[in-house]
Amino acid sequence: MTFYTVQCGYAGYYAQVLSVEVDSPEEACELANDRDGWRSLDHCGDTYVDALAEGDGSDPWGSASLPVLLGYSEEGPGARVVIRVEGGTVQAVNASGGRVLVIVDDRDDGETHEHAFPEGGAS
Repeated sequence: MTFYTVQCGYAGYYAQVLSVEVDSPEEACELANDRDGWRSLDHCGDTYVDALAEGDGSDPWGSASLPVLLGYSEEGPGARVVIRVEGGTVQAVNASGGRVLVIVDDRDDGETHEHAFPEGGAS
């Protein structure tokens, strides 16, 4: 058996709701983010692994650090993409786990095609 040092964390959420009068959505976001008045929502997110290292008491951010395994990081398990191909043509794309960007590198026509799909995908 091997010792590992693992740093875990969770998000504590703070929020504010305010109205701002500006010329664009970008300005509204910028101005709202810079305002004071944040309050705790008394809600915490799921726990996740921030950092990982082999060894008892090792610095998980130091030279012995290891990559955090998929599914344990703050980003979660990640998206899954299933591409169905028949007759050399993509017939359907299904996505789960969030919005994904699918890049189809078609070696037959020498072109690269990018498609963004919401969760659930598209045909």
